[in-house]
Amino acid sequence: MQDNTNYWFHSAKPIKIFIVDYRLTLFLLLFLVHMRLWTFGVFVLMVIFFGILEAFNLDLNNAFKKLRCALSGKHKPVK
Repeated sequence: MQDNTNYWFHSAKPIKIFIVDYRLTLFLLLFLVHMRLWTFGVFVLMVIFFGILEAFNLDLNNAFKKLRCALSGKHKPVK
C-alpha cells in the first residue's frame, strides 16, 4: 500500500521543545549553569514573554517587526 502523506509541510512550523519555544532553552541553560535567583527570574520572565507572544500567535521575528512599525510612526520621510 502506498502512503501519499507529505511530511515536508512540517518544515515551516516553529521549533518547539515540548510546549515551549526553542529559544527558551538558552535561558534554561543559563539558569542551570548559574543557579541564582536573578537567573531564575530572567527565565520566568522569558517564559511569560514567549507565552504572551504565543497567545497573540506571533513569533519573535514578527513581534520585532510589529514593534519597529509601531515605533516608527505613520510619517515616514522619503529619501
